[in-house]
Amino acid sequence: MLNIEFDISDLMRGLHVLESRLPAVKAQIALTMAKEAFRISGEQVPHDIGTLQASGKVEPEPDGAAIMGYHTVYAARLHEHPEYNFQKGRKAKFVEDPAKEVAGRAERIVTSVVQQQLGIR
Repeated sequence: MLNIEFDISDLMRGLHVLESRLPAVKAQIALTMAKEAFRISGEQVPHDIGTLQASGKVEPEPDGAAIMGYHTVYAARLHEHPEYNFQKGRKAKFVEDPAKEVAGRAERIVTSVVQQQLGIR
């Protein structure tokens, strides 16, 4: 009979460290994704004199989530009306479309943030 023993104490310590960092990792993932969506959105948001674009921001939330958006009284109206004739190649759905694009790359973003947070490269 073959008797093999494994010492998994290092693995267990590593899992404990990872578990303790999960809230920070989750918050960093949310913030990274929101910032990337905001960056893309900045190229699409309607722009006349820049008031709408300047009202945009990304904010971390206490629960680890992140919010990005634009804060003028007309932001939602412009976002929801693709039939408007926007200038300079800008368009409606300037929050929704970038958010969908970033969601499609979520696996890459999550992997990158986890590696960064854990010092793996």
